[in-house]
Amino acid sequence: MKMNKMLNNEIANDIMQSVSAQFNLTIDKFTEIQRGWLNLKWKIETNHGYFLVKQYHKERFKKYQPESLHYALQQQNLLHKSGIPCSRILSRKGEFFQFSNEGEQFIVMDFCDGKILKPETLLEEHMYDLGKATGLMHNQLNTTTSIKHSPQFKIPTIEERLKHWDIILIACQKNGKHHLLPIIENQISATKRINLDDFFFCPTGWSHRDLWTDNLLFNECSLSAILDFDRLNYDYLDLDVARAIASCTLQNGEFNRLLVKAFIKGYRQNREFSSGMLKRSLELLWFMESAWWINENMDELNSSALRFAEEMKWLATMIIYDNFPSET
Repeated sequence: MKMNKMLNNEIANDIMQSVSAQFNLTIDKFTEIQRGWLNLKWKIETNHGYFLVKQYHKERFKKYQPESLHYALQQQNLLHKSGIPCSRILSRKGEFFQFSNEGEQFIVMDFCDGKILKPETLLEEHMYDLGKATGLMHNQLNTTTSIKHSPQFKIPTIEERLKHWDIILIACQKNGKHHLLPIIENQISATKRINLDDFFFCPTGWSHRDLWTDNLLFNECSLSAILDFDRLNYDYLDLDVARAIASCTLQNGEFNRLLVKAFIKGYRQNREFSSGMLKRSLELLWFMESAWWINENMDELNSSALRFAEEMKWLATMIIYDNFPSET
């Protein structure tokens, strides 16, 4: 831990020197923000206000396609200009990505005030504002470009997914994880109830693709900022809707139906939320993410991953009993 802190300090000093020189800023103070995986972040206080500096860890950056990431950051700036609550990214010589003297890659953006809130503390006003911003974001992302791709999520067949769960069942039995077997069996039951034809009605387009609580900042009664557009890509728009609802409205094992309705009401201010979209979007989210979080090692997950697993367990139960929140 001490070695990591020393390394982080070295990286910080290297990057801050580069930020100061490249953007002609006098940095009075910088504070590390302990959030995210591998990438380092700092809030900096300068002669021109507050900014956030984000370093891209070399190993994590390998997971990105540089062209896609550059496009995502370009879209983030366009969204900022159009009134979506998100940071403006500073550019230099037309480039968002900068390099320090020691070869660290980083970006500099406006610092956004606000707090990350737990689902239990969110209000209807927060969810209405989030729904409104999500609908506007979907509109803006898909009216400023005519570029289309195949969705990032490649929907498997029911047979493929059932084979996957059979493998997980065997792994649980082999590793003595018998307490996980009922959870896997529920995933199998839910899979058998999925009608893939329903997903043909899901609109595709450019979307955030990571719209969960850690990427949202709130003020007392409103949305302050949507964060981290790194995963922005072409996909099913329903996944943004379902991810926000699952992350923000599942409280103590139940969906807070008032918060769900508030999100939908906000979304409808800027974009159609058709009848049946809520159930369809939550089923699609579960069909994609359940295979990520439900496995023979799910009892060893960290707190963030455990929350995702809990959402998948609950969604499977909702699918089995067809007990989805009302849209009205």
